[in-house]
Amino acid sequence: MIEQCSLEGPVELSVENDRLVISPGRRLRQGWAEAFRNAGPAGQDELLLEPMQATEFDREEWKW
Repeated sequence: MIEQCSLEGPVELSVENDRLVISPGRRLRQGWAEAFRNAGPAGQDELLLEPMQATEFDREEWKW
């Protein structure tokens, strides 16, 4: 079936509406570069959470 559809390389299998769908495999990280460009420049990043203070556990019990 893969050859009949002229698919080369890896393929993805999925089930949609009780049907088996065979589609060309996506490259790893496909579309990431465009998503990063669309996210805007990194200079506008802001922290959403305040830094957390160390707890007694952090200071006395935690070991790496």
